[in-house]
Amino acid sequence: MKLRTLFLVGMTLLAIALALFLPAMPQPLAYHDFADKRVAYGIENFLDVASNLAFTLAGLAGLVLVLRPRTCFEQPAERWPYLVFAIGVLLTGAGSCYYHLEPNNETLFWDRLPMTISFMS
Repeated sequence: MKLRTLFLVGMTLLAIALALFLPAMPQPLAYHDFADKRVAYGIENFLDVASNLAFTLAGLAGLVLVLRPRTCFEQPAERWPYLVFAIGVLLTGAGSCYYHLEPNNETLFWDRLPMTISFMS
């Protein structure tokens, strides 16, 4: 195995070990107190929820562009990272809407998880 590969495997195992054995870092409940708590159309935190619809629309637009038959990709494999990114942005919109409807530590997971998909792509 190459030294570079061994280094990456070692760093990955170290990161996993640290994540498993270090204590959890609690999220302060005050984190969920947003400046805009207005209700509109029966939806609390309306502007926080509605602003995430832009992510949903951007994700849908990305899917349309990536999945159309004639694209600018020279090789079919070039499409995958962009597809994963578009899916991540779409899910970020949905997850953030869900979180802002009822902001708490449990729904925060669904706000942050889809972002990691886009970051990974």
